[in-house]
Amino acid sequence: MPNSYTATYTLDYERCNALNDWRLSAMLNAFSSTSIAHDRATRKKTSPFLWVITQNDITIHRLPKNGEEVQVTTTAWGNNAFFCFRSYRVEDASGKEIIHAETVYALIDKKKRQLIRIPEEVVEQYDSHRVRRGAPIPKLPKTLDHVDLMDTLTIQFSDLDTNGHTSNAVYLDWVMNALGRDWHQYYFAEHITIKYEKELLYQQRVDQQIAILERTDDVATTCHIIQVEGERHAIIQVTWHKRS
Repeated sequence: MPNSYTATYTLDYERCNALNDWRLSAMLNAFSSTSIAHDRATRKKTSPFLWVITQNDITIHRLPKNGEEVQVTTTAWGNNAFFCFRSYRVEDASGKEIIHAETVYALIDKKKRQLIRIPEEVVEQYDSHRVRRGAPIPKLPKTLDHVDLMDTLTIQFSDLDTNGHTSNAVYLDWVMNALGRDWHQYYFAEHITIKYEKELLYQQRVDQQIAILERTDDVATTCHIIQVEGERHAIIQVTWHKRS
């Protein structure tokens, strides 16, 4: 059976936004914390490699609120030569699944910062299974036909994680901030797909181009291109649903 690990989180004010929702960046941080704890619980020796996320695909049935307790279960269910596949399941206090995510991980050499093949010892560590591909993740547009909004920022020290590059969670803060409060009072994120193509480093100047691909009274879709000096570093597409 694939190897799983569960952690429990109480959503205090630090993890929630002005609408009392679990912040999307805090959700990704919980995913990372759970997988790190899983790695430490199963690892037999110190690894010379770093895990990096290349893709996230997240379906949100309901965003938990401030004060709620949630359980996050991660399962390392498969791998191929260069990528490992994890799922995340978030359950509320009643045991109902409220969020599901599929994530693609890769290993890089700490010194060379290069992608490496998945060692057999890692496969054995997680009792993973060789598969041709991971769970289906929607393809994202590489360019935008039009740009509705622009946002520019500089990578700050607080944006960096322990790997020395911009935290995967920070990208979702950029998405939320660029759309503004009125947008979030009307819509909540129902489905998020992220493709991380190149790392972002300290003090780089980042441009976020945003296209509103669809917008009705009930749903909206936005696509966000994250780039530096015209070179694409990440693509994020979000489907939003009207709040009840």
